[in-house]
Amino acid sequence: MRKIASISLAIIVLILSIFFFTKPDLHGKISGLNIDKNFFTLFPLRIDPEAEYDLPEIRFDNDTMIVGKISETTDLSDGQEGKIWVTEIEEAKYATKIKVIK
Repeated sequence: MRKIASISLAIIVLILSIFFFTKPDLHGKISGLNIDKNFFTLFPLRIDPEAEYDLPEIRFDNDTMIVGKISETTDLSDGQEGKIWVTEIEEAKYATKIKVIK
């Protein structure tokens, strides 16, 4: 009985650590938000005027998990700082999780 409880506890800890301690794929400021079409562009936090940046277009839907300062995709707004976990499907980036920091 103790062995089963120990294994169950270890599995739960593993799942929680993967869920809460994975690093985000992207980090930046939300810009060009279009709630109706479910996408935004992610800008870097600091911009070097001499550097070139890849500004990814991030798509989201009702299955996207929202955490942090807000709790729903309808609460997203331009200028918010966020950490984004994405999955790529046919060269498009889809947010699986968005953590709004500021």
